[in-house]
Amino acid sequence: MPFYLDWGPKQPDRCRLSRQAFMWISNLFKAVKSPEHRLALLVAMAGDGIQIFALPLFAGGGFSPADTLLDAVLAVTLIRLLC
Repeated sequence: MPFYLDWGPKQPDRCRLSRQAFMWISNLFKAVKSPEHRLALLVAMAGDGIQIFALPLFAGGGFSPADTLLDAVLAVTLIRLLC
């Protein structure tokens, strides 16, 4: 007897995925109690988002001046928030 895997529908339910992502982020923010830590988490996520969505500026990786500048700004901002 052949074994079949049910991978579900061919197209993912975007509403369900969006809801799951929202719940995951919501639970993450509930776990972080300190307002300073929440703000630091948002700053770090924003920095990652900038690096992902502005990929052509950061394509050089560690050798990219834009990447280095963004990392330095984020480092100083996070240090000031958390110290």
